[in-house]
Amino acid sequence: MSISAYIEQEKRLDLRAGVVAATIANVNRKKGSRPYAPRDFFSSLRPEKHEQTPEQQQKALQVIAVASGARIRRVSREELRRMAEEGRSV
Repeated sequence: MSISAYIEQEKRLDLRAGVVAATIANVNRKKGSRPYAPRDFFSSLRPEKHEQTPEQQQKALQVIAVASGARIRRVSREELRRMAEEGRSV
């Protein structure tokens, strides 16, 4: 059995056990509280997190800024340095 096949088999086993654990927890949870899911009991069932590139981070910040009503203006490094020396903000 290859490593990838073994990992997939383990994830299926975790899912089965997670369904049982979530069912028991949901039967006993307080009314109005968030229902449990198998991934709450097994980290192997949670989506993998991936790092963002600097370009992706910049784009995300631009989207947030525009959605907040900001205007985006490109500033050269030289202009940014000059503004910093003068104590001005971008």
